[in-house]
Amino acid sequence: MLCQPGGSFWAEIWRMSEPPFRRRDLKGPYDKTTSVAIPIALTVSSIYLIVSQFVYMQNPLHMINE
Repeated sequence: MLCQPGGSFWAEIWRMSEPPFRRRDLKGPYDKTTSVAIPIALTVSSIYLIVSQFVYMQNPLHMINE
């Protein structure tokens, strides 16, 4: 039933459109590790690899002159 007594129609539509698997909060220590630390580590490592390749391409020491 969409419109319950005392509730608004749009509040019910909003409640039904939310995915049921959405994480509400970080409860345990492992939730923080998997939700925060791993994405940050992947982001930092990928930025490091991209920047190091730009530095490598800008530095002419890797070229061999014959």
